Amino acid sequence: MRLLTLLFSFILITGVIGCAQSDKDTVQTYMNQMKQLNQENSVIDTIVSKTDMEGKSGDIIGSHRDPGDDIGNIYRIVDELDSLNEVVDKPQIPEYYYEMLISAQDKNSLKTFDIRILVDPDITYIKWIDINSSDKKLEGIQINKDYELSENLKTDIKQILNSVSD
Repeated sequence: MRLLTLLFSFILITGVIGCAQSDKDTVQTYMNQMKQLNQENSVIDTIVSKTDMEGKSGDIIGSHRDPGDDIGNIYRIVDELDSLNEVVDKPQIPEYYYEMLISAQDKNSLKTFDIRILVDPDITYIKWIDINSSDKKLEGIQINKDYELSENLKTDIKQILNSVSD
């Protein structure tokens, strides 16, 4: 899927440039595998949780399978992640965050790809991004940087949060 490919481009450009060569290779491998996924050969689930600042303890608010425009455009969220700017002034630590887990599974190989995004409760920035795959040859990647959300992303994330809390 083009959108997921752009997410990995974002990660390669902003978060992994200073990392070890093996991390760069891992992200490139993820990108190559994700390029092959599309709506015909994969399934995408989105799970939203209210969680602590580390994303370790929280409650699931709701979920969607292959979400569409009526609940916020998850595809646009992934597509626009490559255009985010790093937060210059460190934001205050909120009481909780929203975690969005976007899981894609290839229907043929059954490989899975998980992207976890931690968003502040005011929906103004992303706290961190975590990427994993069921491919045991690949290591997970976590980028611990704060990124400002665009107005489009704020709107889409708010729509998804509103739809799962109804």
